[in-house]
Amino acid sequence: MKDLITAVLERCRQKGVRLNKDKMQFKQQKDAYMVNVITSDGLEADPNNIKVIFNIPIPTEKEAVQRLVGMTNYVQRFAPGLADATKPLRDLLKKESVFIWDQSHDKAFNEVRSVLTKAPVLKYFSQEKKSALQCDASKDGLGACLMQEGHPIAYASRALTLIEIHYAQIEKELLSVVFGVDKFSEFLYGRHFVVETDHKPLESTKLSSPKRLPLLRLQNYDLEVVYKRGVEMYMAGTLSRAYLKNKTAQKHAVQDVMNINRSRTGQEAEEIDMVSYLPLRDTTIQEIQKHTETDPDLQALATIIKDGWPESKDKIKPQLQCNCPSREELTIQNGVIFKGERLVIPAALRSTMINKLHSSHLGLQGSLRTAREAFY
Repeated sequence: MKDLITAVLERCRQKGVRLNKDKMQFKQQKDAYMVNVITSDGLEADPNNIKVIFNIPIPTEKEAVQRLVGMTNYVQRFAPGLADATKPLRDLLKKESVFIWDQSHDKAFNEVRSVLTKAPVLKYFSQEKKSALQCDASKDGLGACLMQEGHPIAYASRALTLIEIHYAQIEKELLSVVFGVDKFSEFLYGRHFVVETDHKPLESTKLSSPKRLPLLRLQNYDLEVVYKRGVEMYMAGTLSRAYLKNKTAQKHAVQDVMNINRSRTGQEAEEIDMVSYLPLRDTTIQEIQKHTETDPDLQALATIIKDGWPESKDKIKPQLQCNCPSREELTIQNGVIFKGERLVIPAALRSTMINKLHSSHLGLQGSLRTAREAFY
């Protein structure tokens, strides 16, 4: 200990750092710094800040709920289940919601207090230890947890945007990897690390996907994707389902309260419009959108894409089971369904689209090439 103190003081002397001897303390087991408590075991939430949240009275107006949710955001990094606990409270902050406090909000209010009492200690990051990044995507959110030797270093989560919700599941899982790597870049860049996922197809993929995902950014990292069963992915799995709302458009007031900045990943992924790459006129696209809305099979397929594919093929309608082999490629955007980068044409429009291709004077080979590249 003496040698360590001497080394610290010598470094301060070299760098011109002046210390107040009256404020110096040695051999402390823990000490508060900024808004956290630094301990010999890791980083803890400051109990004084948690105490403030505990002492907040039950809200009687939206402004009070905003203050409560905003304050709980401070301990989100220590309590991965906190966002799930505050969901009924955040729902009260929606612009269209009328403030009515009921039993569900009492339960959420008490659940927040319960979660805060179980906030774990975050271990310190070590350059000598191997790192693992657990990533997971639910139908509504993304979750990532940086870990070393089975201990959490940091948590991160966010909600999917309205566009991202319609991604195929493999795209969501890939997006969770990009989100996690982007979030913890300062820990991972220049080091080999393992990405743990409960999505088996990711283990064999070459991290390539439709043009909407900015996956080229992953080429700068030395990562290895490893499959783990869902029951072993408790950290990232919890986060993806207990996500924090994104800070997006002002129409979602609750998202502004949470004060979570969207990563460049989310912004870039949302900006690319797949429909704009199709060799079709706007009127034709609108016609396809209209028929997709009225096609019962495509609407049933869209529901499966959004809610997730069942584990058993038998739980899917017989007429839709043919889509199971390509389930990882199916996605929705702008009211139409894509298989990869190809547009799924409603049954009622298939004859019409064939006639339009023939009337375009592209020739036989040109028409076939356009059909293969753009339609499914």
